[in-house]
Amino acid sequence: MRWKKPKSLPEPIKTVTPRPARPLLPGDSVWPEKSSSETSEELTPSSRFGQEIPAKLDEAVRRLKSGIAASSDVIVRELVLSDEGPRAAVVFVDGLVDKKRIDEYIIGALRQADRYGLSGAKPGVDLSSVTAILERVLSVSETKEINQFSEVEAGVLTGDTVLLLDGSSTALDLGTKGWDKRSVSEPQTERTIRGPREGFVETLSTNVALVRREIASPDLRVEYIKVGVRAKRTVALMYMKGITNPAIVETARKRLAAIDVDAILSDYAVEYYLQDHFLTPFPLARSTERPDFTAREVLNGKLAILTDGSPFSVLFPTVLTDFFRTTDDYTGSYTVVTLTRFVRLLANFITFFLAPGYIALIDVHPDLLPTDLAVSIAGSREGVPFPAIIEVFLMVIAFEILREGTVRLPGMMGQTIGIVGGLVIGQAAVQAKIVSDIMVIIIALTAIASFTNADYQIAATWRLLLPFLLVVAALFGIYGIALFALLIIAHITSLTSFGVPYTATVSPVYPGGYLDNFIQAPLGMLRTRLLFTRPLDKKKQKPYRQPMEHPDLAAAQKRAERRRGDGQ
Repeated sequence: MRWKKPKSLPEPIKTVTPRPARPLLPGDSVWPEKSSSETSEELTPSSRFGQEIPAKLDEAVRRLKSGIAASSDVIVRELVLSDEGPRAAVVFVDGLVDKKRIDEYIIGALRQADRYGLSGAKPGVDLSSVTAILERVLSVSETKEINQFSEVEAGVLTGDTVLLLDGSSTALDLGTKGWDKRSVSEPQTERTIRGPREGFVETLSTNVALVRREIASPDLRVEYIKVGVRAKRTVALMYMKGITNPAIVETARKRLAAIDVDAILSDYAVEYYLQDHFLTPFPLARSTERPDFTAREVLNGKLAILTDGSPFSVLFPTVLTDFFRTTDDYTGSYTVVTLTRFVRLLANFITFFLAPGYIALIDVHPDLLPTDLAVSIAGSREGVPFPAIIEVFLMVIAFEILREGTVRLPGMMGQTIGIVGGLVIGQAAVQAKIVSDIMVIIIALTAIASFTNADYQIAATWRLLLPFLLVVAALFGIYGIALFALLIIAHITSLTSFGVPYTATVSPVYPGGYLDNFIQAPLGMLRTRLLFTRPLDKKKQKPYRQPMEHPDLAAAQKRAERRRGDGQ
């Protein structure tokens, strides 16, 4: 086929020149002018790294006032140390510091430092030396010498006080944190029957101390890492030296260092960036607000991550069976604990399969039901205008709305609304012939079973997947449920947490992993740690032998009576 020249070429695309922007109000310019406090020397957060502290105090104060000190809550207090000594400046944030400590141990100590100054041949304190002031004037326990201007800003914004000295490019970062904080109280999301009643708070130092009190060992290591570009947040890594695999700790360090975001405002943000997979509804880390549970997992070779401002710790690596273990499992008889874990496993099965199984049997496979049961179900659904799938979705939506409402309302009011609302809505829906009474029972059992999970995130995962399984069950019946379950199992087996298979202790099977899995063996048989973490020290206890099998109470009583008679 020969090419023919087109009769006319297409017209070129016309470009439209944008009109100049107009001011919003009369007299306003299009681009706002810089204020007098803003200078051309303003630097972005990333470019401030590497900038040394100016030796001249006036230049350092000017740079502070053009940066963080432009805010009214940042206080810059300039001082004259003595007639012959240099000037100094104290920088802190109002509300984040203990002002009494600053007035007494920093400003007060500097005011009285002139009596120790040089006078003739009398030796004294060199007030122009940062080291001399640190060693002989200040009475603050937490001190650190800093040389970068970014360190000055980071120290001030985290509640410390920075002392700048004229003529020195070295400043002092003094620990004066003293903001209001919540006291240690009982955890709200993880209640216990016999365990401790202490839970994490929003202060990182307090949370670290709670774990340290549980593990009074010199092998417990704590590493503080700053995360964030514009608003830095402190993250603490806690692990046991000689137990935790160093590869786990090194992986956490590298992943935290790779985070390049403006700010980390929650522990879930740290969990998100540290997990192996992002496109999965299953939680790949176990979060807890209990220091005792955190200490137990750390002793098993796991890594605990605590974020400043969050009352939760995040544990890595995590496997699926970890979500069936609670603190009460280690404070009671192993027979009761095993039964309780079976109840949790059955509750998870009910949460995920009860409603879809009912839909599959009613709509797709009614011939599989016994005759009496089929007649009973048909009688209960008499007059209901909707198919079973619509009934389930109506009730699931109603219960989800009630669940969300009870969470947001105050404590006692939320419980009242949840109970009364569930009864009223269920009874009214049955009387109005919108849903059948057996459907209310099934949805109620599903909702109650979802509350037995030890972790909220795994319960939310089952609730998220439930609507998809309901649709599959309505379309393909039991075959669809089986296929969907196989897809979920295939997805779970492909997940890892810090390189550990998500189904560890089940597949692959580790030696002794079945002893603390869906069942629990007696405490004396739990001699090894969680081997899927590859701990450096596998043994956590030796076989226990009682020094006396049966005490001879009668002989002890006779000896006591004989000694009593001899004494009389």
